[in-house]
Amino acid sequence: MALAFDPANQGADWQVWLSNLTLTQLYLPDLLPSSLTQMWSLCTEVAFYLVLPLLCLVFIGRAPGLRLPRIMAWLGAMSVAGVVWQVIVAQIPGREGHYAQWLPGYLPWFAVGMAFAALSADLAVRPRPHLVDRWGRDVTGCWIFATAVFAIACSPLAGPRLLLVPGGWEAGSKVVLYAVAGAFFLLPLVFGPEREGWAREQLSGPVPVWLGEISYGIFAIHMLVLNAVFGVLDLQVFTGRFLTVSALTLGITIALASASYYLFERQLLKAKDARFVTRTERAPRAARGVTSS
Repeated sequence: MALAFDPANQGADWQVWLSNLTLTQLYLPDLLPSSLTQMWSLCTEVAFYLVLPLLCLVFIGRAPGLRLPRIMAWLGAMSVAGVVWQVIVAQIPGREGHYAQWLPGYLPWFAVGMAFAALSADLAVRPRPHLVDRWGRDVTGCWIFATAVFAIACSPLAGPRLLLVPGGWEAGSKVVLYAVAGAFFLLPLVFGPEREGWAREQLSGPVPVWLGEISYGIFAIHMLVLNAVFGVLDLQVFTGRFLTVSALTLGITIALASASYYLFERQLLKAKDARFVTRTERAPRAARGVTSS
């Protein structure tokens, strides 16, 4: 829809269509198409999932079991490499800044999720008191700290506020600050009591769950709606009327994302139950051969 109906994309050839449909547009020298500029992050996410099995093989090694220190050491090294990538490629001209949007520059963010997954699995296998569980009980403290770090990330320390390419150290500090903020926003929702407290109860309620279901549609559609709102209101980016633009964009996007989910996405999700892709789980080894009396 963005390529077909956004006037800024008139004249897009088959190569533009193919690269965007295959999520490879980030690796071409052209500017990203209008109303699809947010899709760079999906390109990076898909690249991460493609290399994730290889990362797991490297991190875990050949020895059986989950060796947490080895995994954390690899994740730390991966995070440092990601920061170095951002510091270096932010200074490299060309590709319209696409280098800075490639997967290596965001490995610290993915490392947070992988570290949480590995630690959570390790604590499930070997239950023991741990610092993250104590932090996880303090939702307010974690979120205050995360908000403070995010505020610093919104300052000139992490680069310009407008759509400009940051300097090397600005790009490096931004990826670190966002990783820390994201980690502490999520930590009390991963560790600690899962259902205790007002915040957890609200986030597990019907409205947040529904917003989670339509969230991909919101992500995919909102730029097309935003550009249409700018056109109708005859506004340029960063020229004001923030509340009006936000309310119109959010309201229309949620309506379209809901229609997309119920009429299209949910129908496709049924394919996951097809026989050739259905995940099967084996019975626990200890339970095999156990017969009922």
